[in-house]
Amino acid sequence: IGKDPRKANIVFSGDYPNISRLHCSIMYDVKYRKYFVTDCSSNGTYYSNGCKLEKGKRTMVDPGTIIILANETAKIILR
Repeated sequence: IGKDPRKANIVFSGDYPNISRLHCSIMYDVKYRKYFVTDCSSNGTYYSNGCKLEKGKRTMVDPGTIIILANETAKIILR
């Protein structure tokens, strides 16, 4: 997820200046039925509860988690 279509499959427009070219990656593990989110940004990726993900570390999250990109205007809900 990010602003550069060469690096991201889900692309945000320039209307989101705080989102990085490659902001974060999200993978789903079918076996465990969990998502793995990795922050790749300089402006941070957060859970809906306000906790910041550690940059570069794969973090396991449950379906239904809201991921906030850099600020509260850009959100992804993991279903």
